[in-house]
Amino acid sequence: MLTVAEAQARLSDLIASARKAGADAADAIYVGGAATEVQVRLGALEDVQRSEGEEIGLRLFVGKRSASVSSSDLSDAALDALAVRAAAMAREAPKDDYAGLAPEDRLFAGPLPDLDMDDGGEA
Repeated sequence: MLTVAEAQARLSDLIASARKAGADAADAIYVGGAATEVQVRLGALEDVQRSEGEEIGLRLFVGKRSASVSSSDLSDAALDALAVRAAAMAREAPKDDYAGLAPEDRLFAGPLPDLDMDDGGEA
């Protein structure tokens, strides 16, 4: 899985690709996760499984039209193709007068509250 810095770089690159493909605005998200499952039956180990996954998503706007896409292929070529495909989809989407990113003055700007959600790593 990507580190925070790698994910931020990938997201920045994806948004730049979206702009190059004709988007007026775009936002992107990276989600990565890992899970471990252990099954015990009658005191005996029955099964152990581990899974990892990561995905990147892109929402872009062309005028008042938008499209959202995602991919688990994080290669440069795949992300460039994703941006081009999303821009083409947006151009064909119906107009939505309310589509667009929130104005900067409506975005959260203060320090993030400590929600005490970090469990310190894998258990």
